[in-house]
Amino acid sequence: MTRPLTEDDLLEFKRLVRWLTGVTLTQVDAARELAAIEARYTAPDPELSPAPDVIRWTGGKNPVPGKNVQVELWGGDISIRNRSEDLRWNHTTARTGDIVAYRVVE
Repeated sequence: MTRPLTEDDLLEFKRLVRWLTGVTLTQVDAARELAAIEARYTAPDPELSPAPDVIRWTGGKNPVPGKNVQVELWGGDISIRNRSEDLRWNHTTARTGDIVAYRVVE
């Protein structure tokens, strides 16, 4: 059986994190909060389910070479029609311009 964590346990954890990684718990908390915000932003809204032919995209090689596609970019912008070869399909750490969903169009 484990005992509840105390304030001393938390202080020891903070010291251990800083000693092992050189990162303060404040930085860890900030990174965790940023990840939570990103998860909320990218999570599909159940009220706004996409059309059945829309495919969520998490990055990688062009999945539909030779096809025309409509894409949704990080931030919500939607293109009307592009050749898939003209797009950047991999994701970057900046997120700007990353494709988050696509569908093939004629």
